[in-house]
Amino acid sequence: MSAIMEQHNRWMEARKRLMGGNNAVRTDKVVKLLDVTGKIVRIDPSVPLPTERSKRPRPGAGYKHAGLSAADEQVAKAIIRDVARRRHVSVPALMSKQRINNVTRARHEIYYRLLTEVAMSSVEIGDMFGGKDRTAILHGARQYAKRYGKDEP
Repeated sequence: MSAIMEQHNRWMEARKRLMGGNNAVRTDKVVKLLDVTGKIVRIDPSVPLPTERSKRPRPGAGYKHAGLSAADEQVAKAIIRDVARRRHVSVPALMSKQRINNVTRARHEIYYRLLTEVAMSSVEIGDMFGGKDRTAILHGARQYAKRYGKDEP
């Protein structure tokens, strides 16, 4: 019984040396998966050792869009300047992450107009506004449509 406890203690020490909270332990080129109580569940040499977790890619990060034509890009910039002028908001404020009410409402109008007038995709609009998620763009456009009684994009 003492040999089993000694081996168990060695495995637990090896587990503590690895990254905290992980349940994989490598001893003598064999990975042993331990459950919460520390008992061996499975021995499998094909299981890789735990590594540092990289940052999770944002949704849609791998999506490649064709991009805008030069004419569409000019129309999009004109819409942004028009909304900024009418709503008395600066263009850098619109492109920033500010959540002030008048800036947010102006941004929602831009989202709506870009979706309907220029027919840009929500991913393209999100990229234009500094990597916003497509669902945030759609939500803003829907809020604008609901607020002013327009058709949803």
